[in-house]
Amino acid sequence: VLNIAMHKLSKLLDSERSSIFLSNPLKGQLFSFSSLDLEREEVRMPPSTGVAGWVYRNCQPLIVNNVQDDQRFNDSVDQMTGFRTCNIICAPLIDQRGACMGTVQSLNKKGKGFTADDLKLLGVSAHLIAVAINNSRLYNELETTNEARGRLIKRVVGRAFSYPKFV
Repeated sequence: VLNIAMHKLSKLLDSERSSIFLSNPLKGQLFSFSSLDLEREEVRMPPSTGVAGWVYRNCQPLIVNNVQDDQRFNDSVDQMTGFRTCNIICAPLIDQRGACMGTVQSLNKKGKGFTADDLKLLGVSAHLIAVAINNSRLYNELETTNEARGRLIKRVVGRAFSYPKFV
C-alpha cells in the first residue's frame, strides 16, 4: 500500500521519486521503509545527517530547491544508489502521540523547484501515511496479543484435561 502511495505522491508532486524513512530508536538510525526503487532498510543513516535527518530532528517540513547549495544535504545516499538529487521536499511523519517517527520525501521536481503548495500537499500526505503506519503497527500488536492469548488458552485447557479422572 505504501509503495503505491509513493508512486502516487511522485505523480502528484511531478517528481522523479518519493520515499519514506522511519526511525529505529534502538539503533539510532533512519532507514528506508517504502520506496519504489530501494529495498526496505537498504539505506540507513544517523538522524543527524541529511535533509531527512534535519526534518526528523526538527519535526518540521523543508524544501531545498538546490541541494548543492545546502549544507544539510548529504550526498552519501546518492553515491550509494547512483541517483542524483537536485531538489528535495521532505515532511515529518508524526505519530498519534505527537512524536516524529520518520519522514516522507520527494526528489527532483520536474521543471522548476518545489513550491509552498507542494509542501501543503506533502503535509497532508504525511499525515495520512503516518495514520496508515500507526494503524498497521497497532494491528500487528493486536495480532501478537491475540496469538499469545490463544497459546495461553490452549495451555490452560490442555492442563485442565490432562489430570487423571477419579472413578
